[in-house]
Amino acid sequence: MHDIVNGLDSLTCLFGAPYNRYESGAHSLSLALRPRGDLVKLSEALSQYLSNGASNLDPYAHQELNKFGRTIGLDKQVETLAPPEVAGYAEGVVAAGGDVHGRLSPLKEFLAYLKKNNYSSHSLAPHVKIPRATQRAMAASKQAQETVPMTADGMALL
Repeated sequence: MHDIVNGLDSLTCLFGAPYNRYESGAHSLSLALRPRGDLVKLSEALSQYLSNGASNLDPYAHQELNKFGRTIGLDKQVETLAPPEVAGYAEGVVAAGGDVHGRLSPLKEFLAYLKKNNYSSHSLAPHVKIPRATQRAMAASKQAQETVPMTADGMALL
C-alpha cells in the first residue's frame, strides 16, 4: 500500500489536477485535488501569491503586480492568459521607461509561480522580456542616486 500511495504523488487524475498528500496521523492518509488554473481568477491567484509566497516583496512590487492585474483584468481566469497579452503588457512597461527592471521582475516571478503551482498549463514568464541596461542608462541612474552635500548656508537659501 505504501508503494501505491508514493506513486500517486507523481500522478495526475483524469481532470488534470495533481494529487496533494495530506497526512493526519501515522497510518492515515487522505488525497485531495489541487484546483486547476482554469478555475482560478487572476485576482485570487494574485492575493494568494501576495499573502503567502511573496512576503519578501516590497510595497512597490505589490503595487506593480496589482497594476498588472487591473490592466489584464482581475476577473480573467489564469488559464486563459495568453502569451501575447503578457508580452504586450511587458512591452508597454518597457516603452513607458522608468524602472523597467523593478516593474517587470516581480511580474516575471509571479508568472513563474503560476506555472510552478499548476495554476497555468503553460509558462508565461519567458514572454516577459527585461532589456539589459545600457551604459548610458546605468550612468544616469548612478548619477541620480548620488547625494549632493549641502552647507548650512545652502540650506538657509532653500
